[in-house]
Amino acid sequence: MPNSKFLLYIDILGFKDLVNNNNDKINELFNCIDNLYINKHSFLKIIVFSDTILVFNPKEPGTKDYSNVTVMDLCEFAQHLLLYMCVDLKIHFRAILTKGEFYYSKLKNIESYYGKALNFAHEKEKEINGIGLFIDKGILNYNIIYPTIRFDDDFHFVYLTQNLSDLNEYFTIENPVIHASLNKMVLLKPEIEMLKLIKDNIENQVDSKIRGKYLMTYHLYKIRYKEIIEYFEFSDFKYIVIGEDDIF
Repeated sequence: MPNSKFLLYIDILGFKDLVNNNNDKINELFNCIDNLYINKHSFLKIIVFSDTILVFNPKEPGTKDYSNVTVMDLCEFAQHLLLYMCVDLKIHFRAILTKGEFYYSKLKNIESYYGKALNFAHEKEKEINGIGLFIDKGILNYNIIYPTIRFDDDFHFVYLTQNLSDLNEYFTIENPVIHASLNKMVLLKPEIEMLKLIKDNIENQVDSKIRGKYLMTYHLYKIRYKEIIEYFEFSDFKYIVIGEDDIF
């Protein structure tokens, strides 16, 4: 396929309300993105336009290893956006990671970008009843790091919560003690806060369609982390219930 690229398409949700009521959040989010470590990677390009963020590899993927690394880096971008920016700002996004025809050019005075992969992501993103990252099943074999679950005929939901996955290996309701370092626990904190933010939106969102997206996403997390989530629900997501000591 000519000009084949991996494309991460991100839609910042509730952007119209942010524009009308809270420009500071938008500026903070964009400044954080501008300072991300990924900007130092010459093989990835970021474009931000209003509520849309595009991240892609300007060069066509070559080897399987190159594709694996590219998909990993794109997932990491979504992970950092979700857990280290959007949680603090109480912003949500829906993202699609796909591969296809995508053209990008830096001309004399403007940058141009278009392609079938962009059209596909733009249309499919609006159909997905959930939030977070969804990966095209056609490129699932390049994802060697992050666990997923089938969402529909076209996409899998990506679990960007690596620390919850680590905890899930040994967590039980009967013995919920964390066998991990304090540094590991600090990394877990934004993942738990993200779950609480979703739960709060389920309880407080008055628009039934929007509430349904949070419900679906929370259900997907519960499929994988049922015991952990139920334990934190009981404590209203307070971190001290993890072990015998007050960790946070």
